[in-house]
Amino acid sequence: GTWQFLSVAALRECEKPIVVQDDLESVFHVLLYMAIRFLPHNCPKELVGKLLFEFFDDATETPRGYGCGPKKAETMKTGVIDFELDGKVVNLKFTWPRDQNIVHPINDVLATLLGWLQAYYATLRPQEPDHRAGPGGDAHGPKKQTFLEKLRIAGMSKNTPPPPPPPPINSARLEDANKLASHDAIIELFNAYLDVTQYKWPTEDKTEDKRPKKGYKPGQDVERLPTNYMTGSSKDLKHTLEGGPDLGPPSDPKKAKLELPERPNPSDAEPL
Repeated sequence: GTWQFLSVAALRECEKPIVVQDDLESVFHVLLYMAIRFLPHNCPKELVGKLLFEFFDDATETPRGYGCGPKKAETMKTGVIDFELDGKVVNLKFTWPRDQNIVHPINDVLATLLGWLQAYYATLRPQEPDHRAGPGGDAHGPKKQTFLEKLRIAGMSKNTPPPPPPPPINSARLEDANKLASHDAIIELFNAYLDVTQYKWPTEDKTEDKRPKKGYKPGQDVERLPTNYMTGSSKDLKHTLEGGPDLGPPSDPKKAKLELPERPNPSDAEPL
């Protein structure tokens, strides 16, 4: 698959068998990618390249190679797509052409799909026991923050609120997660929103392409993986330490970190 549209789970585990949930998440990513590029929304054009890069192109470096970028992974946890504008975090909102006060119906479609995905990933995370109550059920105060949580909060901008904790798994969320077990629910969703007797869609809402023609290059002080390297297959991108034909051991055996291949210049990516 194309890097930009692979599921978070597939990007995290390069040898993971692809299941129907991964395919349906890819549908969501393609829909969101094209909507950001061609539909009117509240993200300024000069910030669209950065938004596309952070959500679709970005990656993390792991001992096994390249992994999922932080923004895409965080979105699956929080259920919110946002960007930073003038030091403030703003939720992405698609609008009616020529009238930004009218909400575009694509918002509801994306929000519904993202809600299902958020619920699905919640079922994959091990549930931590609640240490706030003792054996008798008496509360003993709030749960203590771990050292990593303190570091994460300390590194945040003063204007960046911490992400909300994921909602607990309940029967309703399990029902949402199960909607990704087959294609039935997403087909029903699309058919419902394409019913012109129930939902009004704007005509001529396609705008000019807001993606920068020369691509987006992150700052030189920030190490990131450019687009061109991500247009290959996941097999090419995510090498393993054992048996990888294109990746040998580090030249210096004392190095604990895997040496990564040279990064080429960015280029465009298109959905398959």
